[in-house]
Amino acid sequence: MGKVKKAKQPGKDSGLPAMPKAVKQTIGKVKSKTSKAKAPTSVAKAVAEGPQSRRAFVAAVSAARAEGGKVLKSLLGPRPKMNGARMMQEIEEARAHAEQVADVAHKKGRSRKKKLSAHSRGVLAAFNASPQLPSLPQRG
Repeated sequence: MGKVKKAKQPGKDSGLPAMPKAVKQTIGKVKSKTSKAKAPTSVAKAVAEGPQSRRAFVAAVSAARAEGGKVLKSLLGPRPKMNGARMMQEIEEARAHAEQVADVAHKKGRSRKKKLSAHSRGVLAAFNASPQLPSLPQRG
């Protein structure tokens, strides 16, 4: 057995063409320095995402305080424990939401019924036809 030769690397000495250097390409995304960052939902997220995120979070919190603090609870506070009263409240909210969705769907309605294909019409006609008694072939 012979010696195992080392694989040649592309470059000057190997006789192989040199590999091109990697080029960083842009994908066409427009970066705007003036765009406002969305407010994160927690303090830890705001701190982790950087100064713009922190500023947006502080702005959201101050706006929530100005509105009376209702939004602030949803941003910072933990969810209350589930108990019977809270469960009943959530069920009622879900029912109300389902009724709203049903009303919207009912008002919108359907624009028109689609015409069935010839095959589907034949299948439905055969299904809805009255059953016939089997008959034996007649000798003629």
